[in-house]
Amino acid sequence: IIENDATLINHLRNLSNEMFGTYPNVEVVRGIVPEFKPHVAVDLGANFGLFASTIGRHFSEVHAFEASTFLSEMATIFPRLEFMGANYGNNLKIYNLAAADKTGNVIELYQSINANPGDNSIYMDKEAPDALAERCFTISLPDIFKLIGHDYIDYMKLDIESAEYPFLMNQDLSQIGCIFMELHKCFSEDYTEKELLKHMSKYMNMYKFPHDPILWCFN
Repeated sequence: IIENDATLINHLRNLSNEMFGTYPNVEVVRGIVPEFKPHVAVDLGANFGLFASTIGRHFSEVHAFEASTFLSEMATIFPRLEFMGANYGNNLKIYNLAAADKTGNVIELYQSINANPGDNSIYMDKEAPDALAERCFTISLPDIFKLIGHDYIDYMKLDIESAEYPFLMNQDLSQIGCIFMELHKCFSEDYTEKELLKHMSKYMNMYKFPHDPILWCFN
């Protein structure tokens, strides 16, 4: 229960600490890839900006994509709060767009059974069949490169509630240094987890550690 501002700040700090324990920071990545340079980070499934306010603040640029309108608005505020100490200027960009295989489509986001907007998905929860949350425009991986104005992404964080399958499948991943992603259950008949991992393995070495929900991928 959020009783006052102090309780809220403490809650947000705890969430930030959890982010540090979930996704590898720059020093961890450098331990694996010594030549790694924290220039461009892309955060897909930004939620309310936890990555940007913690790990992302060590990058020259952070481009954060969030399908939920409410969370994308929060992500413009939260990383810049004084107590977070991120000191962001124009190097943080927030986009209210959903990662997909094609750009410019309007997709429906369905509310998860737990009503957490960060868990909304393009796939309907069978236990909540009428829970349409909102609609959102889409963007593909090639057009993300065009939008951010770079031909190389050093670090990609990916947590997009099963949309990773259409987003990554059959795409050229050669210009992404590393991907750290939460691999969700595949609900589409067009893809399988095995097919996605086989495709990604053409470009990346992948590692999955016991009890860690994150798939580590290095180009």
